[in-house]
Amino acid sequence: MTLLKSSHKKNIIHKKKTIRKKNIRHKKKIGGNGFVINNSKLFTPYMKFRPLFVENKEKIFMPPEQIGIHHFKEHAFDKIRKKIEASYVGKSQQDIEKKVFLLFVKYLEDTIRYVSFDEYLKALEKVSQEIKEKILDSSEYQTIILCAQDKISKSNFWVLLLCLTFLDEDIRRVIPSKTVYVSNDISEAYAFFKDNPKKTEINGKVAFIYFDDMSYSGEQISMALPINKDDNQNDIDNFVIFLCVSFISSTAINGINVHHTVSLFDSTIKVKSNKEQIVKWCSSNESYIVELFSTLFHGIENGQKKNILSLLISCIYARLCGIKDTHNYKSNVTNADNYNGYIKKFIRNYDLDEEKKQILLAILAINNKKSKAFYCYDSLIPIYFDHKVADGISTFQKFLRLGEHPTANDNDFESMLENCDVTEELKTKYKIDKRMYVSPEDECPKTFYKKLEYTLEGKVLNTEEHINAFFYN
Repeated sequence: MTLLKSSHKKNIIHKKKTIRKKNIRHKKKIGGNGFVINNSKLFTPYMKFRPLFVENKEKIFMPPEQIGIHHFKEHAFDKIRKKIEASYVGKSQQDIEKKVFLLFVKYLEDTIRYVSFDEYLKALEKVSQEIKEKILDSSEYQTIILCAQDKISKSNFWVLLLCLTFLDEDIRRVIPSKTVYVSNDISEAYAFFKDNPKKTEINGKVAFIYFDDMSYSGEQISMALPINKDDNQNDIDNFVIFLCVSFISSTAINGINVHHTVSLFDSTIKVKSNKEQIVKWCSSNESYIVELFSTLFHGIENGQKKNILSLLISCIYARLCGIKDTHNYKSNVTNADNYNGYIKKFIRNYDLDEEKKQILLAILAINNKKSKAFYCYDSLIPIYFDHKVADGISTFQKFLRLGEHPTANDNDFESMLENCDVTEELKTKYKIDKRMYVSPEDECPKTFYKKLEYTLEGKVLNTEEHINAFFYN
């Protein structure tokens, strides 16, 4: 189990430290293990909740015919490369711009990760096994709170049900000696136990398990979690927050731990942000970059070549992804705005000829409007799933859905993914729609869990309600 490290994330949405307590109700001790919580809409005993799981457990799995069908189309990236090449015919003065775009297309081709539902389910099974071994079967935790935040239409509830297909038998096995509840608000659930004046009577630790499918920026999780970073060590040790999130980005890990002390399971798959991926990819594809920019490297000694390559990568970075805190490759450059001054200094130090000076400066001058056609930002996570493609704030949604790229014209839209057509109606719509995301009705693949119709005792449930609403009048 990994205790997450703290680091600063500027754009995390801060939550107030005052936690609402209006839903907290009376409680009484039972059998030395945990609490029965009377009249509280925060908690539902697991065995009371279980019929909802049993009634819906068959429908939460994606049908076989919808699994593994959204790989990249054959030659999809080749088509984009040809379109870029064609758009620069007779424009030799923009040759560097063309090369930068071709380089970035190659980067996307190599780094965007597709996770089928089968692969996702295997990852979730591994995390569930850790929950069994480290929480259910541990004598440390006598009270366990399963937290599916917010409405049942959200991914949190769907992931909880999927996990229960692996954990239900074990939960029922331990209930005679442990208390297990389901809750829809982890902050208030945490506050209930933390602020209990008789908390020393709780035998063992309390485990709060937060469920979700993937965390991109970490903001949604941070908004949900209690702010416990400054709690006393005794509370942090006794009220432990676990994240059952099979895939999580490094950006999310850093952001979450500004205000929260949480634990990840060892089998959680960590995904690098676009900023980190491009650094890693460029570093491992130097020969490709050298070949693409052969004019720049002609006649340069190896030592200088390495330094120029680093500068080149940093320039590509700053211009293509709007990265402000640009990776500096051991230089003193910390912001894209400083590049012009740095390049002039670099040119003086290495006595570059006029042609090479112009090449470096041309990279900096790449048209921002065109580069933004990729809808590429440093915090994007290059990953998508069978069960959803996240919005344009989280991943390359418009590129995947519409094949949008710098030289696209009105007739160029073509999905990068198999079994995702682009109709003439969509082409017309997105010809004038400059938002960085695709509308829900135009998504492909459709977000699977949002289409589910949950029932309890045969009655269709309102998906805008939270879990506990169905068990308390």
